[in-house]
Amino acid sequence: MRPNRFINLFLLLLLSACSNPLPPELKPTVTLASHTDPTPAAAFTQLPAATGQAASLPTPTSEISTTPTAMTTPALLNLTEGLAGNPLSPSWSPDGEYIVFSLDDPGQPNHNQLYVAAADGSGSTKLVDQPGASDFLPQWSPDGSQILFCSRSADGSGTNVFVVAPDGTGLTQLTHDHASLCQAVWSPDSGQIALISDREDNQSGRLYVMNADGTNLHLAADVNNSGNPAWSPDGSTLVFSGLDRGGSGTSMYSTRPDGQGFIQVIKNPAFEAGMQWSPDGKKIIYQASSNLYMINPDGSGQVQVLPEQTGMGGEAWSPDGSWIAFHANPAGDSQIFVVTMDGATLLYYDHPGLQDLFPLWAPDGRKLLFYSHHDHMEDGALLLTTFDSLSLWVK
Repeated sequence: MRPNRFINLFLLLLLSACSNPLPPELKPTVTLASHTDPTPAAAFTQLPAATGQAASLPTPTSEISTTPTAMTTPALLNLTEGLAGNPLSPSWSPDGEYIVFSLDDPGQPNHNQLYVAAADGSGSTKLVDQPGASDFLPQWSPDGSQILFCSRSADGSGTNVFVVAPDGTGLTQLTHDHASLCQAVWSPDSGQIALISDREDNQSGRLYVMNADGTNLHLAADVNNSGNPAWSPDGSTLVFSGLDRGGSGTSMYSTRPDGQGFIQVIKNPAFEAGMQWSPDGKKIIYQASSNLYMINPDGSGQVQVLPEQTGMGGEAWSPDGSWIAFHANPAGDSQIFVVTMDGATLLYYDHPGLQDLFPLWAPDGRKLLFYSHHDHMEDGALLLTTFDSLSLWVK
């Protein structure tokens, strides 16, 4: 993978050429395994329960089976086979029937187009056609009616927010700024959009909120270098990262959409964002120095779920709140892990020789979508596996 494309890939996914055939290990197994509820199997040996300080992540040994407990062959489906370019920032439709993602153009650096595909990867279709523009960070609305995305103009004069219907009709530009930054996320009721933009000074991103039709755009928090906005499940509160007002580094802040109730949730010099609300709105996870922490929304009750994991990122809470998915590379290659809230049970997807990153739960919690690549691939792929195909990570 060319270095500049690799950097662009990670910037898009964290916010967030030719088409070489995928190697044999990435060929899809079309039949997915039957589902069992995502709770630790009875045969699993529980790791010691965490009490604020979880046990260090162990290294696999020869005693660990490399095949999943629940099936003989891991269920694996390549959803982007045959597409040239790197598939970035996928988002599920609320019913789990479709995904939308951004695909970078191998022939045009920093140029991305949006595609929609069925959940099995079939029927990939370009969603919008804006000649010369780069469309990225798509997100399906919670009510399923629209897809939100950021778009950088062909002449580079600005990056703005658009919405479009899932069938590609009704393309509408919501902002008209000369901004260079853009992160936009739906509120849970699809009625508002939180936006990180440098629309006012073109230097430092700040948090804005607007109605779903682009009206009532207003500054919600005046914090420099803001990013990673995340709505509480009830839509009453936003948490986001930003420059620490009292010193150096980055902190987590909280505010209501109207700008009231602003507080600094945590002040941690090692804070690295990755904030995710639990589905019930009672907890927030975040990352600091590759350690996974959990806190109450008011900043109290902090506990460490897992200590430092090399290359940790992509934290995502399961829809039922039982598991937290992330990627890490304790044994060399980046792998997909899921861990219980108390850090006691750790599962992983055994996929040797590949770099697996940024897990994304399907709405039903039965499957995990993730990005995968290796050094001999020009392009990566979006792969789908079942929860049943995860194995217990033990000492």
